[in-house]
Amino acid sequence: MANVERRIIGSSIEFREILPEEDKDGKPLPVLQGYAARFYTRSLPIGGMGFREEIDPQAFDESLAKNPDVRFTFNHNPNKVYGRTKAGTLRCWRDDDGLRFEVALPRHHDAEGLAESIKRGDVTQCSFSFRTLDDDWSRDDDGTIVRRLLKVDIDNGDVAAVTFPAYPDTDVSVRALQESIAEVEQRGRQKLGELAAGAAARNRELDLAELE
Repeated sequence: MANVERRIIGSSIEFREILPEEDKDGKPLPVLQGYAARFYTRSLPIGGMGFREEIDPQAFDESLAKNPDVRFTFNHNPNKVYGRTKAGTLRCWRDDDGLRFEVALPRHHDAEGLAESIKRGDVTQCSFSFRTLDDDWSRDDDGTIVRRLLKVDIDNGDVAAVTFPAYPDTDVSVRALQESIAEVEQRGRQKLGELAAGAAARNRELDLAELE
């Protein structure tokens, strides 16, 4: 069996408008969404060889097609698991930029502390663990050794918020769902107002047509 490897990257967590996950008390739970891995970027030097690493855009496809069991952790600590694909509290998928994830954090003081640390900017990177199934090694003209990950397995691995990056080009942030909900409600009210205004205008047009 291939050895488990971990790569810590800068990760941009972006939020979209989603309905709230709720705990047993009906309170919205914080949701993190972003990238556990990025394509088209190189890591900082890794290991004794000081090689740099790139991830092929198709590297995760085979593993994702098998619905892998992946956890969301902090610093890859198995005692700090805050989401899991098997439980439906974590989703992982690929887009054109990298491996994305979305996790609904539990109502737990450790998870809430992590969310607060991310909001404050104390924790700004993400990581993922994997097993290499296929890779390619080359050397740049300047002598830099480059490893390209062509196929990896993330089953029984994790994505994680971490302290230090190996891919330093992006950052991570967090926002509580209450803010997203407020934005959705505001846009909903605006949309209803637009629909009402449109209906009133159409009614006026019909009234005028009848008078003619």
